This record gives sequence, structure tokens and C-alpha cells, in this order.
Amino acid sequence: MKFSGHPVLRTLCVLACFLGLMQTASAQLHADFSASPATGCAPMFVHFTDLSTGGASSWKWDLGNGTVSFLQNPSTTYFTPGKYSIKLVVKNAGSSDSLVKTSLVVVNALPKPSFTASDTTGCYPLTVHFTDQSNAQEGNIVKWEWDLGDGAVSSLPNPVHVYTGPGNYNVILRVTNSAGCTQTLSKAQYIKLKDGVKADFSYTGSNQCAPPSTIHFTNKSNGTGSLSYLWLFGDGNSSVQANPANTYMSAGLYTLQLIVRNDAGCIDTLTKKDSIAVGVMHAGFLAPDSVCQNTTVQFTNTSQPVSGNSIWDLGNGAKATGNAPAT
Repeated sequence: MKFSGHPVLRTLCVLACFLGLMQTASAQLHADFSASPATGCAPMFVHFTDLSTGGASSWKWDLGNGTVSFLQNPSTTYFTPGKYSIKLVVKNAGSSDSLVKTSLVVVNALPKPSFTASDTTGCYPLTVHFTDQSNAQEGNIVKWEWDLGDGAVSSLPNPVHVYTGPGNYNVILRVTNSAGCTQTLSKAQYIKLKDGVKADFSYTGSNQCAPPSTIHFTNKSNGTGSLSYLWLFGDGNSSVQANPANTYMSAGLYTLQLIVRNDAGCIDTLTKKDSIAVGVMHAGFLAPDSVCQNTTVQFTNTSQPVSGNSIWDLGNGAKATGNAPAT
């Protein structure tokens, strides 16, 4: 019996062909992929994930930096800043497909930190002005982080710092550009200080309410090598002693100055303006006009010149010392 022309057979044949075409269409390859991360700073490690559909059995990647991979999910590192286009070709036994994503990977440049200093050697205390000379490479510099070597830090573009003691100080600058990329520059033993002096002193007076008034000075200076001193007492008198005394014969305000020098030529000067008052003390203080009962009252000494020793009678039987007592 022949069924080739039978209507049922023809229908079954057409249906089989239709199903075959559907199966072929559903298995058609479609290349796709993603990159993580897609944007960053050099050197930048990127992992690619195959998202292709249709049953690929082989993969060929051109990762844009000269790397070709046949892995399904490759990775690579981009060392050079720029924009990279990625190509994927997928194949199976019956077909192939390819996809190019232009400028998919964006690698931003690191900034190039650089700086100079006004002085790198000298006598301490040494005031150093640092100048940032960094190149942002991408955008501009938005953040500065300085480690000045002696425990001091700064976030200013061009900080100023005083080194107060001997030592070899490392200076580190870390900069961040507007692309979020960061780079660090370290200069080892950049600031070298061997010699220096630091002037300091205190004093006590036997009688400053009226002339003549004798003031005794105590030298607290320190430094390297042998030190010499020059005192200027503000009344025309001077001394080269370590711990001198001076008698003020006239009422007035006197500015003190101590100049210290060592045998390496380092000099430091300490000036205390209007610090000696002979016969010109004017007592004064601030306090509220009225307060509620059981309320603490704060007093502020406004005496001129500033008093180094104050004794208070607070009116309620209490005594106090200092410049801001409370009762």
C-alpha cells in the first residue's frame, strides 16, 4: 500500500519540518559577554564572563591589549591607560557568531606625585615650605595626604611645617585624582637636620609693683654643641650670662628677647612682648551682673598686662588663684 500521497502523511511531514526548523532556530548561536570591572585605575585586573546563548562549544577572545584567549571566561590585566574594545567569537558544530563591544574597558591613568621643599638641610627649628608638583594624568588632583616624617600630617596642597629637633625625616605624599586613582611618592631621609638650638626661658620678680624691680631669669634653652646667649631686657640693658638678673629702674612695659647661638652657627630667638610690667599693672575682671541662687559664677581676669599670678577674694569667703576661677 502506498501512503506517499495520503493527506495525513503530508501533514505529518510538514509538521516534522516545522519542528526541525524551530529546533534549529532555538539553537542558533548568539554571542554576548560582560566585564568586571569595566572601569578602573591602571594596573587593572578584569574578568570576562561569557553570556552567549545557543550552546557554544568554543570561544575566541581578543581582549584588546594583545591578549587572545580560548577560555570560556578569561581574565587579563591592563597596565596601560586607555579604552579597550573587546571581541568574542563563539562556535558550535553548526554555526558561529561574534560580538565586538567598543571601548568596553576604560583604564584610567594613575597620578604622578611630585613635590619639592624650600629647605632640606639646616638648623632646627627649621621652617619648611612644601610645594606639590604632582601631575593628575586624569582630571585634576582632588586629595593630598602628607606624612612629614616627625609625626605631623597634612591634607593641604602646599603645607608649611616646622621641624624642631635633629633627625633624618622621610616625607611621603599620596595624591588622588578626580578619576579616583591614587599614587604615593616617598622620599627617604629627605629632611636632614643635625644641628640646632631652641631658645626658652622663664623669670621671677622680687617686686614689680614699683621701680626699682629686680627680675631673675632662668635659661631653659637647649641645642647641639656649646651654646652662647644674648639677653635683651627691653630697658637698654643686656647680658651674655646663662641665667642673669636685671633691675628695672623705671616704670613701664618691657619686651624680653633671648638670642641663642651654637658653635655650628645655628641661631634661635625667643621674644616675649610686653612681658615685664613695672609699676603699670591694671587689675580688671569680667563677671555677670546677676545670677540665680546656687548657680556657679565664672570670673575672667582682664588685667593688663596679662598677670602671671593672681589672688582672688570672691566675696563669699572663698579665695582663689589663676586667671579664671569659679565659685
